[in-house]
Amino acid sequence: MTREHPENNLLLSRFEVKNLGPIPELKSGELDRINLIIGENSCGKTYLMKGLYVACKAMESYRRGKDIRGLEEIVKNKLHWTFQPPTLGSIVRREGRKRLMSMDFSCVTTCEDCLRIRLNAKGDLQVSLTPDPAQRALSGRPVNSVFMPAKEVLTGHSVIVPAREDERVFGFDDTYYDLAKILMRSPTKGKSYENMARAREAINSIFGAKPQYDEESKEWSIQKGNETYSINEVSEGIKKLSILDILLGNRYIGPGSIIFIDEPESALHPAAISKFMEAISKMSQDGIQFFLATHSYFVVKKLRNIARETGKNIPVFSFQSSDESDIHQRWVRGNLRTDDLDNPIIRESVKLYRDEIDQFLHE
Repeated sequence: MTREHPENNLLLSRFEVKNLGPIPELKSGELDRINLIIGENSCGKTYLMKGLYVACKAMESYRRGKDIRGLEEIVKNKLHWTFQPPTLGSIVRREGRKRLMSMDFSCVTTCEDCLRIRLNAKGDLQVSLTPDPAQRALSGRPVNSVFMPAKEVLTGHSVIVPAREDERVFGFDDTYYDLAKILMRSPTKGKSYENMARAREAINSIFGAKPQYDEESKEWSIQKGNETYSINEVSEGIKKLSILDILLGNRYIGPGSIIFIDEPESALHPAAISKFMEAISKMSQDGIQFFLATHSYFVVKKLRNIARETGKNIPVFSFQSSDESDIHQRWVRGNLRTDDLDNPIIRESVKLYRDEIDQFLHE
């Protein structure tokens, strides 16, 4: 991975997964600024993203400020509230009706800190962080990682937080809860990084809309031209992109942050998807790392064009088959810049195009 900025040593370098949810085994190889996860429903895309998020938040939170919790306690709590399983051991993969013995998950940062999480079917958890936590540099932890779920939370943040904190029941998992807490904070002012400012302009230009926060009511609204609209009046797509604009604007995210986006195409027109991917490319150039899970041909195609135009690698993890007899070949690693992908998303898009051509020729 290139290192134009010193902050880049905060990012994830590689990961290994074994028996996490529906995923039998996956070794990432070298990660980069933008990393793509594609595949059919229920293959484990969101499971993988949540696992990576748990690891990042654990490294981010451990020994930060006045947090005196041990690392194992942090990981256990994050697994519990992010996956919300009936028992912690339920996260371990099944083969048919049989639960396997254990799950093994590890993440390595680009400064070679390695977090390893082991969990057996009984729910026994082991967590290690190397080198020794007492000796590791604080610069080795990610900076304010964020998970953007498929559904926006801008309208519901004031409900999600008290429902979770007061009732303490499953419903909104930590990907929603963490983001909702951030959005309840008053915006801070400060000069944005140059590329971040350009990325915000790119995001705002998609719909010509900018989010505004009312300190008195603690509510967000959207400004379009000379008009101001309640956040409840605007489209899901505007709300979704406004969240990213808010996080950039108040500098909660910046160089060294890791952003996970589940279904970035959700509620967006194909033209808006292309502009969104361009904004993500700009942010990645300034040291933010992205993990995107998608079903969309438009996301894949646009990122492939960006990879080839910029010469940047975009690792892609592609689910290939649901054949249980070939479990070790179910996930395949590739590179959008150099590889021709063979994936159900690509195949179905090509099939529809060919069907259209055949219909045209027979008319």
